[in-house]
Amino acid sequence: MEFYKNLEKQLKLKNLTAYQLSKNTSISNSTLTDWKKGKLPSLEKVIELVRYLEISADELLGTDYSKETTEDEELLLRYFRNCDTGNQKVLINAAKSMQKSEQ
Repeated sequence: MEFYKNLEKQLKLKNLTAYQLSKNTSISNSTLTDWKKGKLPSLEKVIELVRYLEISADELLGTDYSKETTEDEELLLRYFRNCDTGNQKVLINAAKSMQKSEQ
């Protein structure tokens, strides 16, 4: 039932109803009822849900540990994700250099 609670929470955050979810995806009302009773979704359904809700699988499954990070860590991660691969490597190398100099 934890999965379904997470799904309900995400629907609420998006101002969506279970009916809208069912209407706009291939997820039937009976499938939603099964999830409410504790059955877990298939990987295909999880993918469909995260695409429809525009969230991460961690957010949907309730395994989002980002709450344990500081605001600065979140900001750094956002910057990192917005960089191309080359600049991400530059940032990683810079962080390694800074860590070595502090030791």
